[in-house]
Amino acid sequence: MAEPLTTHFQDVNALIDMKDLPVTIVVDDSEKLAMLCARWREQKVVALDTEFIREKTFFPILGLIQAADSEGIYLIDPLSDLDFTPFSAMLSDESVIKVLHACGEDLDVFAHFCGVLPFPIFDTQVAAAYTGMDTQMGYQRIVSELYDITLDKHQTRSNWLQRPLSDEQLSYAAEDVRYLLDIHVLLTTRLKNQLRLSWVEEECQALITRGRALDASHVYYLKFRNASHMTYPQQKFLQLLCIWREKEARDRDKPKGFIVQESCLLPIAEAMPTSMSDLHGIQGLGAKGAGRYGSIILSLVEEARNGCLDAEFEMIPAPLRKESKPFMDGLKKASSGRAKELGLKPELLLRRKTLELICQKLLSSCSSDLEETLMGWRRPVLLPLISEVTSLHAPLIERLRNPSSMRKAE
Repeated sequence: MAEPLTTHFQDVNALIDMKDLPVTIVVDDSEKLAMLCARWREQKVVALDTEFIREKTFFPILGLIQAADSEGIYLIDPLSDLDFTPFSAMLSDESVIKVLHACGEDLDVFAHFCGVLPFPIFDTQVAAAYTGMDTQMGYQRIVSELYDITLDKHQTRSNWLQRPLSDEQLSYAAEDVRYLLDIHVLLTTRLKNQLRLSWVEEECQALITRGRALDASHVYYLKFRNASHMTYPQQKFLQLLCIWREKEARDRDKPKGFIVQESCLLPIAEAMPTSMSDLHGIQGLGAKGAGRYGSIILSLVEEARNGCLDAEFEMIPAPLRKESKPFMDGLKKASSGRAKELGLKPELLLRRKTLELICQKLLSSCSSDLEETLMGWRRPVLLPLISEVTSLHAPLIERLRNPSSMRKAE
């Protein structure tokens, strides 16, 4: 059993802020943890954060869970012999709002350690952006801007698996949740006044949806946008390679780069190696990688070459033709103008990836349906703009949809 964390506090008062919020350290008392979880389910809101290590493993190794409510801050030691069943039940209780900041990695931690994702969530980084603050703001910066308080950053990369944890680590961990509930109240009020609370709820729901798709290896190959020139067998092999690498990393609990480096995936797929000597010639894979995984990689090449044609396989989209730039620039200018009117950063309204997808759909002779591309609150905001820009560029769009007419014009 891990040594109780409470023995390492020299001065608990050092952790008390201007609100005199008490600090409770939950270590080896499952009954206390269950009581806290029951209280959080009654209060309907709890602030959460995690400290973990993920340098040499695929799955995060949880070192500490921080929680805060209206009565105190609680540092929960996952290395102790605690029954986390009530905690997991609280995470999945839809009546309790879980307040986190930049929660992407925390979702991975909870999913792996507790077997559930916290839901619903309120991500203060997301919320801050939709009130007009900068995007991707760190917790320390938000606290600084809202409360003019400077938080210590020195323990960010410390070893959270060591026991005992130092007083500095415990203090840092407590500060990471101390202001989250206040920030939640402040930003919620602003969002309600701006009629944007539902927007943030949609964005947070999207984070959970992506978190539930824990294994997205079957679509990972699509991120290689510069591979659109490759043939179907090459792209299919790239997909199989990504799927295999993910499974191997999970099974061995190693980072994906430990199996095959990211920079090697595309060269391997382009080469479509048929022999061990071919594999040895791929820069970055090395003799060690070829020796360990060569037979598997060659079998994936064979599967991609000789397997049945996958009618539902999504080819990596080709980059937009340079002739489409005026249309794309028009959409970008219109959306940026609308974002400015709303007091938002342009990327919050229309990300570049979505912009390119919209252009590809509208320039395709197959479909101009944007229903699946523009979801939720963005649809009524952007559809009128897109319709207006499309009408202005109608002749260009028609020419791009019919390349033969462009050749005749030339």
